[in-house]
Formats: sequence, C-alpha cells, structure tokens
Amino acid sequence: MEPRDEMRSNKAVASRPTSHSDSGNGVGKKKKRFLGQNDVLSLAASIAETQEKKSAARIHKPINEVQSSSSIKPKKLSARNRIKEKKAILQAQRAEAKKNKAKLRKQEKTQDHESPEPSTSKRKGVSFA
Repeated sequence: MEPRDEMRSNKAVASRPTSHSDSGNGVGKKKKRFLGQNDVLSLAASIAETQEKKSAARIHKPINEVQSSSSIKPKKLSARNRIKEKKAILQAQRAEAKKNKAKLRKQEKTQDHESPEPSTSKRKGVSFA
C-alpha cells in the first residue's frame, strides 16, 4: 500500500461516528424489538375471533332488521342534487319573507287610514295675487 492510501483509510476510520451504548447521554443505536412468535400467533387468533363474531352476528340477524336499517339511512345525493335542494329551500324562505313583508305593509296602511293623527298646527293657505 502506498502512504496516501494508508492516510485515506485512517481518515475514513477516524471520521466514522461511533456509538457507544455505555455513553451517559443515552444517544446511540438501539436494538430493535420485535414481537415473539407466540405473541404474533395470539394477536392473529384474537383478530380472527372478532371477525368470526362479526360475521356470525350478521348471519343471525333477522331479515326484517336488515331491511329496516337500510331504509332508515338517508339517501346519498349527488352534489348537484344537494345544491338544487338547498336552492329550493332558500327560494321558499325568500317567498315566505316576501309574503310577511306584504302583510306588514297592508297592516300599516289600514292602521294609517283608520286613525289619522290630528295635527296640532294648521297650515295657512298661500294666496297669489
């Protein structure tokens, strides 16, 4: 080996970060912990049991309950249909407000005609010569 190669290899070794497990700051490479074979099997068994219970409950459920629960659910509307429904609702509200305004105006007019307020000051007529 040439001297230059030796220097390069020494620098590479020296520049590598070292991780010591006995360092005081707790920073370093940690060993990965995986589930044991028995733990994995018990987890898979418990998942299978819950799936079996769910499927058994669906099978034993009476047909009437299944139909009634599906009929109770609201229909999913497309975006356009939802917009149309909301526009219709708003239009109905506007029409109702317009009717109420008209009723109020009519009531005000009838009240004004029935009881005119007597004026305290009389106006003098203006004559032109």
